[in-house]
Amino acid sequence: MRVKLMFWLLLIFQANANAQYQKIDKRIEDALKTWESGNDLEAYHIFSEIIRDRPFFAEAYFYRALVSENAGDLQGALLDYNIQLELDPNNREGTFARGLLRYKLQLYDQAKTDFKNLLFMPKGETRTILYQRPSYQTGVSDILTQQSRQDDLIYFHLGLASIGSEEYLDAIQSFNQALKFDQFNPDYLLNRGRAKKMAGMTESAEEDFLLALAIDPYHPKGHQLLGELARESGNFQKAEEYYSKSIAEEPEFILPYKQRGYQRLIGGQYEAALEDFEEVISLQPNDVETLILRGNVLEKMGNWELAMRDYEKVLDLESTNAKAYFGKGNVHYQNNDFEQAIGAYTLAIYYQEGFGEAYYQRGISNYRLDNKNLACQDLIEAMQHDIEAAKVGFNKICH
Repeated sequence: MRVKLMFWLLLIFQANANAQYQKIDKRIEDALKTWESGNDLEAYHIFSEIIRDRPFFAEAYFYRALVSENAGDLQGALLDYNIQLELDPNNREGTFARGLLRYKLQLYDQAKTDFKNLLFMPKGETRTILYQRPSYQTGVSDILTQQSRQDDLIYFHLGLASIGSEEYLDAIQSFNQALKFDQFNPDYLLNRGRAKKMAGMTESAEEDFLLALAIDPYHPKGHQLLGELARESGNFQKAEEYYSKSIAEEPEFILPYKQRGYQRLIGGQYEAALEDFEEVISLQPNDVETLILRGNVLEKMGNWELAMRDYEKVLDLESTNAKAYFGKGNVHYQNNDFEQAIGAYTLAIYYQEGFGEAYYQRGISNYRLDNKNLACQDLIEAMQHDIEAAKVGFNKICH
């Protein structure tokens, strides 16, 4: 009789447990549908309620992390991935997603740890789809799961993380491993070429770029990377041709616009450079590097007011950006506001140690205010940082 009672109790317990898990599965399904409809906040709340009710349910942390990452809360997503993997250390989806996020956050060594661990984890069933977007596209171009792809994808991201940590030979080895699984993948070839270029293996890098383009003749990254090689070899005309091809192949890929614009800037083609930088800013309005470059062009064109707006916008985004303070100093100097210029150059020097050009400009500004001693101190400092114009200024002012 006692055995029968225990048997029925176990059946009741199992039935209750199954009902609870079915209820949780339904709530997760509802949350995912809510998320897919674009309501990140509501999905986040549903997953948070599940976690409140079942704090040791690892899967809920994973899905909440995906929602947070999609909404731009990268640190919150990382925290949830960490909790999930503390509860379920061998979860491939969570480890892969955390590795991708760590790479995005430039935590390259930690990302490599995740990708290396994946190589030794048993492959299991997956029901989660992660999406990969190239840096030059806004739409989804590839679907990443640990079932649909072999270890090439892990080696590929391990190579990217090794490039990030400047371990170029390790990166080359990782891309070699990826290519063993998929020898005709142009992305693997292009990134191996990138690693070779950074390691000083220029000819071999070019071979990889050309091979990738033979496989995919319209791959925008291929022509952009060939443009970099041409520029570094001094063939600026060829570089511009490659950048223009890259832009024609993928108009939303901002890097060749930026590189072509910079080349046009240093070549004195200010109107053309301005067009390129404005195209980048139309695609990414808060791209700090391009805002500074556009400010530089506007300075060259004598449009001081618009240049100042760009520098001030940069400082709204990054309050410690030394180049923006330097640009503001230049605008003040051109407007004969030397005291304001000195203040801006001083902040540039404060936020970037050894900023030789800022020392030089501050020295000239001090000279304009008849502060000869201060001017000479700055010019000496600028000479120590190899600013050639400072030697001329020093000989003229300080002797």
